[in-house]
Amino acid sequence: MATITIPSSSSSNQDYDVYINASDAPLSKDKFNEPNIYIVYRVITNYSSNATVSSRQIRDDPEADTVFSFPCEFLISDDDNSNSSSSSSSLNMVSKLISDMNIESQRYHWRQGMQQQHQPWTVLEDVDDLIKHILDFARPLVSEVMSNTDSKIMKGMRLSIKKEITLPHSEFEKLEKARKKREREQRNMDVIKKMLSMEARSGQTLPRWCWEDAVEEPFLERALMASREQAERLFKPVVRATESSIKKLEDVIVGDRERGPCPVCLENFTVGSHVTRMPCSHTFHRTCILSWLNKSHVCPLCRFQLPSEYSAPRR
Repeated sequence: MATITIPSSSSSNQDYDVYINASDAPLSKDKFNEPNIYIVYRVITNYSSNATVSSRQIRDDPEADTVFSFPCEFLISDDDNSNSSSSSSSLNMVSKLISDMNIESQRYHWRQGMQQQHQPWTVLEDVDDLIKHILDFARPLVSEVMSNTDSKIMKGMRLSIKKEITLPHSEFEKLEKARKKREREQRNMDVIKKMLSMEARSGQTLPRWCWEDAVEEPFLERALMASREQAERLFKPVVRATESSIKKLEDVIVGDRERGPCPVCLENFTVGSHVTRMPCSHTFHRTCILSWLNKSHVCPLCRFQLPSEYSAPRR
């Protein structure tokens, strides 16, 4: 599903709740083979209206997880603050993570472990408190990552995040209308794509009534135009030179007069080699002009016309 963009007046407002559930994430070393701390996260956003009469919600759920990583060395000395540079680096990296997740808020709620779904949420004081909780969860992973060299599985960290945003009812209705419009367009585009694929596989166009039954009116003309363009590209008969006219083309040996480049491939002729001359006296490499005449019956230089015939398009 496409990311929903809310009005700027609301998107800049940080007065919303963010719920973060941290848990272990087994990761394949085939994809994650560096000695890093890998944080896999997904941010789901629920929009609701501030109108008490409305219980509708709009859910923005990304199609895939995002992976964030930073070197284990940033946390190795961080525990006892013996390395201020390492501590500063880890703080900066997690601050960047929070910025990338776009969850800057005034109200954070924290919970750990996938088996603790009924555990109450811990209300955090601020973003600094959130950074501390993320680092505290990540530190025990360092020794496992550094020592786990034989296993094909490496332990990472998963953050399942939910943003709960309440909008003024008028903005919520605009957002809902925009989402329905995008979903309608995407639904019709998927149908058009599927039907164009059917036409390409079958080698023939679908009748208009098939398109009228499957595609909604605002998108019908766009669908029919795409069908016509595809038909012209894939199914239009080729006007090629006849076999008999091709056989009559003159075979000549390159001399000093024919040293110029072949007009099709632009490579020079080799003296003493065999080339093909059109009735209009223009000369080509034989393979070049035969390939050309299988798609066209005219000389590529002067448009001299050989006898022609229709053939099915080469697919």
